[in-house]
Amino acid sequence: MMDLGVAAIEPSTLEVLSTDDNEPSRGQRLTLRHEHNLNQKYLKFHLDNIYLSTPGSTEIRDSVLNQGI
Repeated sequence: MMDLGVAAIEPSTLEVLSTDDNEPSRGQRLTLRHEHNLNQKYLKFHLDNIYLSTPGSTEIRDSVLNQGI
């Protein structure tokens, strides 16, 4: 779902975002182990460039298309 832009992780809160109102993890926070590092710059890039953020949107962003996904 993240590759298609339907889901994302908010970098500052680790909240699961989704354009799908029925996604059960929507609004929940990720729980990470200390050794599991998520780099906030990659979460921010995904949020800004791939996540569609508009519920019901069928648009695929140019950055995704350019990657051949």
